[in-house]
Amino acid sequence: MLLCIILMGTIYSIHSSRKLESMVRENIVFMYLATFQQPVFSTILLLNVNIMI
Repeated sequence: MLLCIILMGTIYSIHSSRKLESMVRENIVFMYLATFQQPVFSTILLLNVNIMI
């Protein structure tokens, strides 16, 4: 779920975890990818940092 959100954010040129969190709340595509759950920005950030390492 989170990986799909990060990949879709990369496609849309969104790299901020706070912006991704707001997109999950506002955009139906991101809502679907998140399976209608609302992850907080810190969870997205932790996954994003672990991917970069």
